[in-house]
Amino acid sequence: MYFYCSSYHDKTYNPRSLKATVNRVVRYLEKLQKEVKFDAIAFRGTSGAAIAYPVSAIAGYHLINVRREPYKHHHGSKIEASGNRKIHRYIILDDFIESGRTIKTIIRVIKKETAPSSWSRTAKEKPVECVGVVIYSDQGDPSKKIQISKGKEIPVFMMIR
Repeated sequence: MYFYCSSYHDKTYNPRSLKATVNRVVRYLEKLQKEVKFDAIAFRGTSGAAIAYPVSAIAGYHLINVRREPYKHHHGSKIEASGNRKIHRYIILDDFIESGRTIKTIIRVIKKETAPSSWSRTAKEKPVECVGVVIYSDQGDPSKKIQISKGKEIPVFMMIR
């Protein structure tokens, strides 16, 4: 029996491609860290998880998993994160950008779930901030910024070979 996946998922479903992609992302993030300081990697979905977990294990970044609905079957939060009080600046790791809706959702959910009124933060702590989006495939719109609200843009870093 044969199983198929979308062509852009080859980077995560093919073991050789996955290994090469993870290694490329680790090297890219090491260089990016010198330019844009960040504590964590945010992601959503299976392809994001397939890349984010091994990158975290190799490079030591905290993770922020933004769950898709329904999240109620888990611990009741839309996000799961490691070291939640140590995370102040994060990048989003994604396979491509089409409309920007996934990126905006990740930012909105993290902002809401880490607001001082939530259980995880106090008013004295620095707010959690998205400092960029890293696209690890050659799919989607290679624009340099994504507008997340009026007057607020996030830089997009494309990892095109």
